Formats: sequence, structure tokens, C-alpha cells
Amino acid sequence: MELLIMINACKIASASRVTAVIPCFPYARQDKKDKSRAPISAKLVANMLSVAGADHIITMDLHASQIQGFFDIPVDNLYAEPAVLKWIKENIVEWRNCIVVSPDAGGAKRVTSIADRLNVEFALIHKERKKANEVASMVLVGDVKDKVAILVDDMADTCGTICHAAEKLMEAGATKVYAILTHGIFSGPAISRINNACFEAVVVTNTIPQDGHMKDSTKVQCIDVSMMFAEAVRRTHNGESVSYLFSNQLLLDHFFIKIPLRLIRSFVCILRQNQELIFFYKFLLLYCLTGHNCVMTVRLLCCVLFCQRFSSVGQWFQEEGTSF
Repeated sequence: MELLIMINACKIASASRVTAVIPCFPYARQDKKDKSRAPISAKLVANMLSVAGADHIITMDLHASQIQGFFDIPVDNLYAEPAVLKWIKENIVEWRNCIVVSPDAGGAKRVTSIADRLNVEFALIHKERKKANEVASMVLVGDVKDKVAILVDDMADTCGTICHAAEKLMEAGATKVYAILTHGIFSGPAISRINNACFEAVVVTNTIPQDGHMKDSTKVQCIDVSMMFAEAVRRTHNGESVSYLFSNQLLLDHFFIKIPLRLIRSFVCILRQNQELIFFYKFLLLYCLTGHNCVMTVRLLCCVLFCQRFSSVGQWFQEEGTSF
């Protein structure tokens, strides 16, 4: 409700555009009528945001991608997959001998995408629920024997599903079990279940604050996705493409450079001393590394050439009467 009030306040204050950044979209699981007289709450939330005056929505890992169709305004559904891949390669030593597992059939597409990019196998668990937050039975489809199992899902609430899935994987012969989730809600007995489960680690993003959960459980680890949202906001504000963020991890996280105007002027002088072809290749390489960001590319290239032509830049500063 506070978000709706703020959006409306901006609109009646003559804001030309209002972008709502919602890392964890509320009521995303209520996206269809699964029984008689059930509400479609996700559609209701979409209508409320549109009526309040939102012009653009930025969110991450919707429970169902079709929720984007509930809106009549642009929706950028970012994916945590690039950050997840980065974490797996940096923190799981045996990741080449792993198998990516989906705890339900609905997450099969997400799991196959990660498995393909890691060049490993995947498996899935078919589950049947008695009622909400209560699983009746589970059937594992795939061979996890003598492999590191990585459970991947979009969210975990009471953690009953992933804990039962972890037990199923260990019974099937998995050597270790990790759980990687985008949205860690962790309500009710979730933390106690995680502490008692056979997980090596339960990794979540910070779309929902996790400081308290990390204090309550040493198994809970957090992936910071704030830079991804910041870059999405920047690209949206500047009218640039956001699609790069759907499948790529920012290579220069937390790397911001502010170049003084005098140094940028010296950059122009240095360019005259470099061969055009070499300069083109340097520019092209940095352009790719910065995610097709021209401004950042120029700044980085300025630094590179500054290091290469230190004497020339120092001489320029002396000519300008500036101590270096």
C-alpha cells in the first residue's frame, strides 16, 4: 500500500515517468485459479500498480513469467541466473561434477538453462501437495549418485519442499546438497528446518533482507544483486537496452571511476599518438567488458592510456601549470 501511495504522490506531483522497482513481486504464487472461488491476486496487484500510475516495473525472477502479461505497461523481469552461475563457480569446488536439480516440475526450464551453461546434467523432483506448504510425496527423476546436487528454485517459504528434496537426494546417493534460491521468504519453521537439514549451504539473493536469517543460521548465505538492479535502473533512465542483464553478470561490479575533466582533455591529446587500429581494438575490448557502456568504456580506456603514456600525461600537466 505504501508503494501505491508513493507512486500516486509522484504522479500528482507531475512526474513524467514513475518506475517501480519491486525485487520480490508480491502474491506472485497466486497467478491462477487453482481451485473454485480462488482469487488471482497477482493480477490484482498488477492492476493496482497500473491504476496508481506506475509506468514501468523492474522485478526479478517472477514465479511465472506469464505474470508480465497481467500488465499493460513495460515489465523487466531480471534473472538471478548470472549471479547464481558466478557463485557456483567461485564457491563449489566440485561444480564440474555437480547435477542441477529442480524441486518441482515448474522449475525445469530454469534448471535446464543453468545446467546447459555449466555443461552438467540436470534432474527434477515431481511433488504432490496435500495443501499449501505441505508436500504429500516426491519422486526423483534423474541420477544423482556420487554427485554434488544443487537445488535451484525461485523462492522458499517454509522450506518444507527443499528440505524434503535434500533428504531425497541424499538417499539417492548425492555426496553434497546445496540449495540456491532467488527469494528467501523463510517464514514459520523455515530456519529451524534448514539448520536440521543436510544442506552444505542455502544460498539466497537479497531481494528480501537476509541479515536476520543469516544470524539465525550459519548455512544461509547471500548473493548481492543490488548492482544488477542499479544497472537496470541506469539503463532504463538513459534509454539503453536492459536485455544484456538477462543473461550476463556485470564484470565490473562496484567499479565506478570518476575521471577529472583535465584528464579527459589529456586523453584527447594521447589519442593522437596511438595508431588508430590499436586504439580500435582496445576500445572494442573495453566496450564488451563494460556491458556495452560507452561512457564507462571511455573512462576505462582513458585510464589504460594514462598508464601507458604516463610521461606524456605528466608533461601535459606541467604545461598546464598543474602539479602532478
